[in-house]
Amino acid sequence: MKKVRFADTDRGVEAVDDIEDRTFELHLPDGSAVGPVSADRFAFPVTAGIEVEASRIVVPEYFGLFVFDRDEGSFVRTIKPATDAFVSEGAYDVDIGGAPLKMYLSFEGAFDVVHRADRNEPETVLEFDRNRRVRIGARSLHSSPAGTITTTESVEDLMTAVSSFGSAIKTFSPERSFPTLRGHPPRLEVGEEFSAPQGIEPPETGVEIAVPPDVKSVYTVASLSYYLGAKIVPGSEPAILANGDRFPLTGENAPRNARALMDGAAGALERQFALDCVVRTAGLYDVDLRETQRLIERVDVDLQHLYDLPLPDRIGAYFEVPGHVVDDLLEWHSTTDIVPSYRYAKYLPYAVAELSQIRSYDPSSADEELTASSANTGDFFRTTDRNVTESDADGPRPALAMGSRSADTSERRRRNPNEVVSPPEVDTDTHVWIADQYPVRAGKPTLESLERRFESKREKEEPEWIRILVVCNDSEMREESEDLYGFRDFFEFDIDVRYDLSTVELREALHEEFDFFHYVGHVDEQGMRCHDGWLDLHDLEYTGVELFFLNACTSFSQGRGLVDAGSRGGVVTLAEVYNSLATRFGRRLARLLDAGFDLYGALAAGRDSVIGGGMYGIIGDGRASLCYNTDGVPTLYRVERMGEDDFEITPISYPTSNYNVGTLLTFMYEENEIMHIGSGTGVPYTLPGQELSEFLSGKSIPVEVNGKLYWSNELGPSDI
Repeated sequence: MKKVRFADTDRGVEAVDDIEDRTFELHLPDGSAVGPVSADRFAFPVTAGIEVEASRIVVPEYFGLFVFDRDEGSFVRTIKPATDAFVSEGAYDVDIGGAPLKMYLSFEGAFDVVHRADRNEPETVLEFDRNRRVRIGARSLHSSPAGTITTTESVEDLMTAVSSFGSAIKTFSPERSFPTLRGHPPRLEVGEEFSAPQGIEPPETGVEIAVPPDVKSVYTVASLSYYLGAKIVPGSEPAILANGDRFPLTGENAPRNARALMDGAAGALERQFALDCVVRTAGLYDVDLRETQRLIERVDVDLQHLYDLPLPDRIGAYFEVPGHVVDDLLEWHSTTDIVPSYRYAKYLPYAVAELSQIRSYDPSSADEELTASSANTGDFFRTTDRNVTESDADGPRPALAMGSRSADTSERRRRNPNEVVSPPEVDTDTHVWIADQYPVRAGKPTLESLERRFESKREKEEPEWIRILVVCNDSEMREESEDLYGFRDFFEFDIDVRYDLSTVELREALHEEFDFFHYVGHVDEQGMRCHDGWLDLHDLEYTGVELFFLNACTSFSQGRGLVDAGSRGGVVTLAEVYNSLATRFGRRLARLLDAGFDLYGALAAGRDSVIGGGMYGIIGDGRASLCYNTDGVPTLYRVERMGEDDFEITPISYPTSNYNVGTLLTFMYEENEIMHIGSGTGVPYTLPGQELSEFLSGKSIPVEVNGKLYWSNELGPSDI
């Protein structure tokens, strides 16, 4: 059975999460005593614990710390990454923010927090006045379904099944806006009889959502029902029913159609969630939150009163807050399009688990308010010149020529004119497509790839290595295959670059165990081009590749072959790509994955600044990542010069499955201990040149300047 455990290392101890294949090491002075301790000894939930006796605890990398008073049961302060601090005598629990496991330190006494970077190895050090007994606890961030519900093709049974998703919510206080307090909904299957495991049933919250009794409406309100713990009931007028009050989901004068319900459910979910994030600061996590500041600047609201209200009353009170003061508190992170068919019911728990806004419609029906159109791949490319620059990109569009990474794909398009589609646009960075076609600018998961989230990954030998295979099967594309990964000192990379493989060699390589496969070359109807022919990845019976990037023309079908053979997911192309643009996008994507972005985040951050980036999509589980981000939520910092010595820095955060929407973030450039909700574009902040220089040199992070991506330690104010 996979579990969380502790192991000794040469420099101290290591928390090992066998469930998620994550580790986190703490360094201790030589001679420190170490022994096991019961998980019951911790104030916060942990599944494994040890006790050490040491004069200091060293945390590799710069991490933020959340300090709690154990005796008072209250929050004390946040210590931001790379910020030194002193905390006076007391009994404390310290939450290490951003670690790949949930990590807690529990001890008594005063302590200093010192950040240093000896030998270019950043460290966060907790120093005590003498040897102290310190309990170290850990739990996995993993969350898996607790069981499986079987529904029939009866709308009433479907309503009961989806209403039961709320059984996974660990609390219905405002703290459920923290992702660690939102469990994964149970799996959903369709069968001859309704059944649900004991304990998986609609929670008794006194809240209901009335919708027309059809599959489309039930799917549309699934995330809202889950978050509110609301029972879905039949009703001709969509509304939330709480404590005897009715809150319409389609507006008084809105047309009674599917689009109106989609907009209403999405708006209600955003409102309830955003206000929970603010109101929870009146509870245990009494942090100085930027979103709280923005709310109270606009409206007079009693946060403590709202926090103390029962759930049905709190829902109603939230609807009394004017919409214009709530709408821009945070950017929503995810949209899922799903066909309203029982065939796709089993995908629903995965969309709900990440609080995705759900749009349920038939993309091929002309009668729908939303339709998907056949993708015009001609819109994606601009020129045949392999040395094209962005300034040339709006010029004429000649026919496909030698600059493309593909053989002629016109035959594919002739035979399958609707194979690739353009879904209706979304306002979120993540867009998931659950339908037959392949979507541009979105992700197409398979059920098997989503289930692989909960399978144990292969055991890795120590030291922990991230194994990457780069294959370049075209000599003119070698530029992209060089120096792609391994920029971060915190991880060990084993990068294997191979050129001009044969079909046998490529097949054998894909049978090996790799964390990531980056292919540079050509793809056509027959498969992946090799020097002696073509390898069709649909013929693979097995692959050891976890994630992949197939940077070749129209590679989506071959990507599906890799996923079907056992990969979790990867980035593919939906049209022809040209060498110069593909190389630029490939290098950018590699850096974002290297920085801990998952596939969805890397695609969103990469495509917006690279012309032609819209031709890329995701096959499989877009929440898969190559390595974790030491700040928790991966964040890209956009920097712009505003004057002679003034610079504007804008954070853009991309939630992941482990650090989903609701996670707290701190930004090192801010003077005060301000925290933020990590989702989308944050509030711009102005820095003078000297402070920007200190920020850029403090830690290796992704920074965007004029549409180009850099590591912060490559830049200085003079480069901007």
